[in-house]
Amino acid sequence: MGAIHTYDLTLDVTHLIVGEYDTPKFRYVAQKRLDVLPMMITWIEAVRELWINDQEIDMPLLEQQHRLPTFHSLRFSMTGCDDRK
Repeated sequence: MGAIHTYDLTLDVTHLIVGEYDTPKFRYVAQKRLDVLPMMITWIEAVRELWINDQEIDMPLLEQQHRLPTFHSLRFSMTGCDDRK
């Protein structure tokens, strides 16, 4: 389909398929490589399905639909909040 797969996070990497959030590679991309798009695995599946069916591939739309949401893995805790309202 025209892509190049690599395990190394080199300067020419444009997308990161995120399977695990608590990894040095994901943290580095989130903090320092704003040019790299973190993507869900569903992106690969969607592109493949369109390619197999010989349909037009609108890459910007697919990137928007399958980009990892900003707060997807966010976890937090609160203490000292007695009033639940």
